[in-house]
Amino acid sequence: MKENIIKKYLSDAVIIAIMPIIGYLVIFAYEYGYAKAFNIPIQLININKTTFFVVASALWAIIFPVIGIVNMFIILFKDDSNVIYREFIKIAPLHIATVVFVLVFGKSITFEDIQFFLILPLIITVFHFGFPLLTQRKTKGYKQKLLEQEKVDSEIKDIGFYLEKYLGKFGQLIIIYTFFAIFLSHYIGYFAPLNQSEYLQINSSDKIVLRIYGENLICTTYNSEDKTVNSEISIIKIDKKDVTLIPVNIGPLNIYD
Repeated sequence: MKENIIKKYLSDAVIIAIMPIIGYLVIFAYEYGYAKAFNIPIQLININKTTFFVVASALWAIIFPVIGIVNMFIILFKDDSNVIYREFIKIAPLHIATVVFVLVFGKSITFEDIQFFLILPLIITVFHFGFPLLTQRKTKGYKQKLLEQEKVDSEIKDIGFYLEKYLGKFGQLIIIYTFFAIFLSHYIGYFAPLNQSEYLQINSSDKIVLRIYGENLICTTYNSEDKTVNSEISIIKIDKKDVTLIPVNIGPLNIYD
């Protein structure tokens, strides 16, 4: 009993301790994706409170529909006695997140831009439901194959087993969804310019501000006709008296060609 209490508080303490690190990694992944889209050097990235709220809002816009759809699916189709349902519900959040992501960004991007994001869930699904066909060849019936494979998986002491043992089920889920959140955050950051129309223009010139990192304005120039962006990045100190920032609506920039 005492050992279980110690384990519980130890796992809770570890989870609380790593939460700020997880938050930083997710936000950095977003900024890295955004910087990659505009060829901003990664060394210039500086995380601030504004970025935190922007990333949190963007992620929540994806995660909230996913949670709602998964919960609705569970309520309508829950059948714990059905092994196919049990296996599908494990990977359902990944597929729903992919669908929501495509609905948000799909009209403005090509298959090549998001092929990895689309192919990954397909590979996981094929492996998840196809692997028992190989490992349980002697077992008759597909459902029975899944049941036998489920028994085998429950007896294997892999990384997931030890994560659950020392961090608990909740801690294990946090680790899994942290990697997913980092991956998703990077893509949201990379494609964020598709939905960005407003920028800060410097002194009524063709130079616009892409990001404000600390006291540095990360700037570039663009062609007003075809909306293409110059690959060169310039840095202007925000404390210069001769810098005037003007909000302008120039529409989404063409940066993915």
